[in-house]
Amino acid sequence: MTLEPVQDEEFDYAEAAPLVVEWRQARVAFLRKSASRVERARGAVRMCELEIILIGDHELTLPPSTNRWDETRRHDELLRERVSPIGALWELAQTLSWRWGRRVLALGLWRR
Repeated sequence: MTLEPVQDEEFDYAEAAPLVVEWRQARVAFLRKSASRVERARGAVRMCELEIILIGDHELTLPPSTNRWDETRRHDELLRERVSPIGALWELAQTLSWRWGRRVLALGLWRR
């Protein structure tokens, strides 16, 4: 899998092509400096979910790797990716609670 779109990637990725495009969009949302902390956390969660599907179901190799993974490496990466959403979900929950707390302290929640 590549970070940037390449010619004929629909043929290379077959039914995984829409997921690859969505993964790239989630990655951009996660890396965007101008995005809010909540948007970055949501992008990280979605990116982790998609990586599990892309590695496990479609057997794609994630960047920066350029060579196909053997079964042992794929298994190790899949285990690592199954743990990473926990941290991403924790970050999302933390950012949402901080957002809610700021709204309460600023009386923004009670004005409506």
